[in-house]
Amino acid sequence: MVNTLSYFAEKKAEEAENLRIFSGVKLLHIKKQVEKLLSHIGDNDIFSEYTKHDISHIDEMLKIVEWIIPEKTKNILSASEWMMLVLSIYFHDMGMLVTKEEYDNREKTDFINYRKSAYNGDFGLEYAKKIKSLKEPDKFLYQEYVRKNHAKRIKMWITGELDEEFYFTKKIAEEIQKLMSSIDTMFKHDLAIICESHHLYNLDDYSIYDTNKCYESSNEGKVNLQYIAIILRTVDLLHITMDRTPAIEYHTFCPTDPVSVIEWQKQMAVRAVKPTEMRNEDGDIDKTLQSDSISVTAYFEEANQAEAFFALMDYLRYVKSELQTNYDLIQNSIKKQGTDDYLYPWKNVDDKGIKTKNFSNHLLKFELDQNSILQMLVGHTLYNDSSVVIRELVQNGLDAIKLQNEIERKNKETLTKGIIKVTLDEENNILSFTDNGTGMTVFEIENYLLKVGTSKYSSKTFQKEHPDFVSISRFGIGILTCFLVADDIEIATCSSENNEANRIFFRNVDGKYLLKSMQKEELPKEKRMSLVAVGDALIHAALYLDASTGNNTYDFSYMFTEVEPLIKDYDLKYYNQETIIGGKNLGVSHYPRFNSPDEIALNLVDIGFNL
Repeated sequence: MVNTLSYFAEKKAEEAENLRIFSGVKLLHIKKQVEKLLSHIGDNDIFSEYTKHDISHIDEMLKIVEWIIPEKTKNILSASEWMMLVLSIYFHDMGMLVTKEEYDNREKTDFINYRKSAYNGDFGLEYAKKIKSLKEPDKFLYQEYVRKNHAKRIKMWITGELDEEFYFTKKIAEEIQKLMSSIDTMFKHDLAIICESHHLYNLDDYSIYDTNKCYESSNEGKVNLQYIAIILRTVDLLHITMDRTPAIEYHTFCPTDPVSVIEWQKQMAVRAVKPTEMRNEDGDIDKTLQSDSISVTAYFEEANQAEAFFALMDYLRYVKSELQTNYDLIQNSIKKQGTDDYLYPWKNVDDKGIKTKNFSNHLLKFELDQNSILQMLVGHTLYNDSSVVIRELVQNGLDAIKLQNEIERKNKETLTKGIIKVTLDEENNILSFTDNGTGMTVFEIENYLLKVGTSKYSSKTFQKEHPDFVSISRFGIGILTCFLVADDIEIATCSSENNEANRIFFRNVDGKYLLKSMQKEELPKEKRMSLVAVGDALIHAALYLDASTGNNTYDFSYMFTEVEPLIKDYDLKYYNQETIIGGKNLGVSHYPRFNSPDEIALNLVDIGFNL
C-alpha cells in the first residue's frame, strides 16, 4: 500500500505542488488513488493472464527513471517536467481498466467491427483459427480490442472528451477527472497526449510534442514534451524483469493462452536490466563514463523455455531499434531545437548476460565476411572503371548543394551559389573534391557515411522533412569508390545547420577510421587571391609642378585620395608606371624623356599599391 512518495522523480515532481498550475494538487493522494484503480486491471477475466500492470509496475518504472536520465539532464529538468513524467507513468496503462458495464455493452461499440475483422482473417489466418478454438472467444477478443486502444482510452479519460465508441467507460473517466480537477487544463491536455504517445510513432512532430512548452512564466513551468514522451516510452519498454511476473502468481493464474505463457516465462527469466558499465582506454571499468548501452541479465533453466528465450531475444532486438529511434529523435532536436541539455545516450542492448541451461543459446545467422564484401564493392565486380570516383563524388557534392539551397529557401535566406572543385596535386599525388553544400554532422557520419548501403536521403526522417527533395545519390555506396583510386582518404566537413566541424581519416577500405572534432576556422581554406589593376601613371610637367613642395621635393598623395578606398580590399593592387623614376639624379623632365620624381612611387605604395 502506498503511504509515501519514495522515488527521486516523485520527490522532484512533488516540488511542483507550489506552482500556480498545480494549486491544490497532492501527488501522494493521486498515487494512492491510482494504486486502487490499477488493482482492478484483470477484473472480469480481462487481462487476467497478462503480466502485471499494477502499482508495482509503476514503481519499477520510477526506479528505471533514476538511471535512464543522465545526471546533467536531471539537474536541469523543471518541477513541471518531473510532474509531467511522474503523472504519465502513473496513468499510461490506465486504459486497460474494463468495467463489467463496459463489457456487457460491447455489442453497442466498434468492438463488433473488430471481432468481424478477426474472424475474417484480417489479422492472419492463424489468429482466426486460434479464436475459434477458445471457450470464451469474446473475452479474449475484447481484451485485445482494449489493448489496441488503451492508450487512446486514457487520453480521452484524462481530457474528458469521450466519443461514442467509449461511452460506456464514462464511470472510469469521471473518477480520473476527479483526480485531475486541480491540474491546469492545458497541462492536463498535454499529459493526455504524453500518455497516448507510448503507443504512437509521431514523436518527431514538434507541433504535438513541443520541446519548450510553457505553462507559466517561471522556468519551473516549462516542459520539453518530446523528451518526457521518449523517457516514458523507454522506461515502459525496459521493465521486463521477473518482479513483473512473480512465480507464485504464475502458478496461481496458470495462464492457458500460449502467448501469455511465453510472455510470463520470458519475463520470469529476466533478473536485471541496468546500464552497461563502461571501460576506459586501458580496459578498466570507469564509472565516470556515461553508458550508452543497456545490459540484460537472464537465465533460462528448462528446455521448455526455449521459445521464451527466443521471444526475449526478438523483444530485445525491438528494444534496440526503439532506443536507436529515440536517440535519433533527441539528436535531431538538439540540432534543430537547441535542446542541448536534454540528453539521451542509449543506443544499444547488451545481451551477453543472458544464459541458458539444457538448450543452446547460440543464435544461428548468416555471417558476412566484411573484408570480402567491401573488396567486392570497390573491385571490378561492381565498378570496372576507376574514373567513376569523379562522377560519384561530384554527385554527392551536387546533392549537398541542392539540400543547402532547399534549407535556405525554407528559411528565406539568400541562396548559396553552388561551387564544386576537383583538383589534382600531381606532385603530392592528392586528388581533392571541394563543395559548399550542407556538410555532415557526427550523427550523419556514423549513421549514413559509414553504413554501406544506407543513404541519408532515403531515411524516413529526411523524407518527412524534405518530401520534395530528389537526390542523385541513392544507394549509399559512393564513398567506397574512393578506394578504387586511393588507400587513404581524408574528409573535412562542417554542418551548415550547427557549424559542427569534423575531420575523418580512413586508412584502407577494411580498416578503422579516426574522427576528430575541430573548430570551423581550422577547416582547409580555399586559396583565393583578388587583383585590382589601374591605368598608367604618366607624369607630365603640370602634374609634378602641382605636386612640388619646394626644395626639389614632391607630394602626389592628395591626387589619390579617392583612389585609395577603391583598392583597399584587394590582395594584389597593380598600377602601370608609364614613366621612369630617376628622380633628382637624372633631373625631373617631361616629354619626350619623362623622368619622374621618386615620390610618385613612394606615394602610390603608401596608399596600398604593391605591384
